[in-house]
Amino acid sequence: FAERIARVTARAMGEVLVDAAGRLGRLSAEKPSTRRSLLERVERVRGRLHDAPEAAFRLEQLAALAGMSQFHLARTFRAVHGEPIVAYHRRLKLERAARLLAADAASPTQLTETLGFSDPAAFSRAFKRRYGVAPGVYR
Repeated sequence: FAERIARVTARAMGEVLVDAAGRLGRLSAEKPSTRRSLLERVERVRGRLHDAPEAAFRLEQLAALAGMSQFHLARTFRAVHGEPIVAYHRRLKLERAARLLAADAASPTQLTETLGFSDPAAFSRAFKRRYGVAPGVYR
């Protein structure tokens, strides 16, 4: 059992390291230490988004957390993760909604409020755009 855990952990850590190396390579900074610093700052923001996907964040708050200008954070985040911060955050919300709907843990109306969408129609449109079906059908 311990060997299996060690193999799985080693494989997962290898994937994390390869992923981190790929992200570092997407940054245009000359010095490796600068690239690492930028990645750490962006990951701090990404961690905050994952910690509270239902929260409403303003770009200026996230930029302050990263210690960067809003423009620099937006540009660096997109370079590292391949999508703008707003799209990334919306995807997190919708993934959480999908998990809760699949587990029958919440209704679409409850998720609209919980995840901070302006109204049920906005939530339904965003969900359908992402998953191809309305939240009620997905449930």
